[in-house]
Amino acid sequence: MSDKITITNRKAFTAAIDEAVAHHSAGRLQEAEAIYRRLLAAEPNNPDALNLLGVIAHQGGKNELAVELIKKAITASSSSPGYHNNLGMAHQGLGEFDLAVAAHRRALELKPGFAAAHNNLGIALGEQGKPDDALAAYRRAVELKPDYAEAHNNLGNALNDQGKPDQAVAAYRRALELKHDYAEAHNNLGNALRDQGKLDDAVVAYHKVLEVSPGFAEAHNNLGNALKDQGKLDDAVVAYGKAVEVNPGFAEAHSNLLYCLHFHPSSDRELIFAMHRKWNAQHAERLAPKAIFHTNRPIVERRIRLGLVSYNFRRHPVGYLALSSLEALDRNAYELYCYADVVQSDDITERFRAAAHTWRTINGWRDEHVAASIRDDCIDILVDMSGHGAGSRLLVFARKPAPVQVKWVGCQVNTTGMDAMDYFISDSVESPPEDEQWYTEEIVRLPDGYACYEPPNYAPAVSQLPAVSRSHITFGCFNNTTKINRGVIALWSRLLDRVAGSRLVLKATQFNDAAVRAHYQAMFAEHGIAPSRLDLLGHSPHAELLAHYNDIDIALDPFPFSGCLTTCEALWMGVPVVTMPGQIFAHRHSASFLREVGLTDWVVDTPDQYLRIAERYCSDLDSLAGLRADLRQQVGQSPLCDVPRFARNLEIAFRRMWRKWCETRGKADTLNGAA
Repeated sequence: MSDKITITNRKAFTAAIDEAVAHHSAGRLQEAEAIYRRLLAAEPNNPDALNLLGVIAHQGGKNELAVELIKKAITASSSSPGYHNNLGMAHQGLGEFDLAVAAHRRALELKPGFAAAHNNLGIALGEQGKPDDALAAYRRAVELKPDYAEAHNNLGNALNDQGKPDQAVAAYRRALELKHDYAEAHNNLGNALRDQGKLDDAVVAYHKVLEVSPGFAEAHNNLGNALKDQGKLDDAVVAYGKAVEVNPGFAEAHSNLLYCLHFHPSSDRELIFAMHRKWNAQHAERLAPKAIFHTNRPIVERRIRLGLVSYNFRRHPVGYLALSSLEALDRNAYELYCYADVVQSDDITERFRAAAHTWRTINGWRDEHVAASIRDDCIDILVDMSGHGAGSRLLVFARKPAPVQVKWVGCQVNTTGMDAMDYFISDSVESPPEDEQWYTEEIVRLPDGYACYEPPNYAPAVSQLPAVSRSHITFGCFNNTTKINRGVIALWSRLLDRVAGSRLVLKATQFNDAAVRAHYQAMFAEHGIAPSRLDLLGHSPHAELLAHYNDIDIALDPFPFSGCLTTCEALWMGVPVVTMPGQIFAHRHSASFLREVGLTDWVVDTPDQYLRIAERYCSDLDSLAGLRADLRQQVGQSPLCDVPRFARNLEIAFRRMWRKWCETRGKADTLNGAA
């Protein structure tokens, strides 16, 4: 073909467009781009060439250029619905979802039956945090085009986000009927199956993804999540590692790897600390601003703007361990901003919203946009409440949008490993003075504990000791199965063997899966414990879960990763917990809570001591029954549940952090002309 195309030869021009589109459709983008550019050299305002070159720019991640080119196409020919739809996709690529929605709606004004525009509108609406509207858009897309595999897949995503995994699975399966090698649909099917607790089926789905697309980093990451849920920690570590190998910039998978290491019995604090520092170097350091100037007024006693970032403003440990104390903060001294990534809201979400002076829904926002919003809001102290793992927003903190940055509750298992995180709220049990070398943050130890438990008002009354009427001891653990490793099973099996007739109740969502139940029964059987001595219970509503504690005499804490909210709930239900704390923060939750409620004799150092304390109370049912009868009142009157006391301690801690910045960094910023 000639390098020169003249506008007088319209037939040649049309043929060139057709040739370029053929290359484009086949994925030969360089060849297509070269032809589009030659066409534009001959006819600079040709709308088709401008639009298609813009599409290539979008496909290459050059979305600013894509917007510029497609807008020129629309200027030349404003009535093409395809141009507006493509403009919307480019805006989505920039995270400009309001503009994307407007563009897709304009496409649909021009062509109401445009299935692709309905589908893309759904994507943009979902990113805006409008799940109902997104769902309606996807339904319209598949109604208009029943064989539209991508729309069925997106419909599944919307249904899953709304907590409807059964319907989501049906949508994904329909997408796969239409497009058998659809890697994204296999991956999303795996996610929905995992949400249903069908872990074996989820693992199969992820493996199918990787058969089709071995370099699909998200599938490696999701496979790691499912394997972790199954308690197959070695395999999970390999899967997370592969995700990061395939995509070295995949910070979430790298965070999941860090989180998983805390469950692994062979992980020591030296390894875990080194891995956190590696995460910081690989993902966070490059985002740190070269010069940090904050315009916040360095006045110690003024009202502080306190920002909270989390996807856990809901029925979650964040809700039960932080909300009540945040509600109790002095509103004249603290102005609360919540940056919420919540997908499914509940009554706890609404309480967080009511406690906040300002609520910002950040679903779908890029980290840099969240950071910009925080900086624009002039937040003084920014608190991370998600940590490493799913839903992490630590890369917002890497950009240092606030002068003081703090880690507190919400997947709080250890140091963040970040240079950008200034403080870590803890206590003397979770983070004793000799552990400071294993934190990048300055540890702020609250006088009692690091969190404050709010028991739900629907918790049932505490029953009498079950062993009295049943003539046998029932041990229990309601922690997720990831914490129940082979070492834990070996020790618990010894206890069951030594306490004649005793039984063990384990309750976790993972036990919805028959394969998981069989796996754990087999591990206990290796130690001579018959399945008939085990009750493996799956998910139930929270009130029902709490009621199951009325069947438990003594709760057994797993190790190395300790129980957290589960320990608080057991204590509130009158069930004492025996714990063996380990080296790091995640290994010491129960020890901290037990100290607060005055049960330090249930905190042991060795496996033999673990057995002895449990056996001692098994042989003294009168003492165990007396403890059970009084424990709820004891917990309720302890610092663990003293909301006003905890809130005052938290206020003092935040004010000290703020004072330090005002007296040091605040002065430095002022001298540099930032304030």
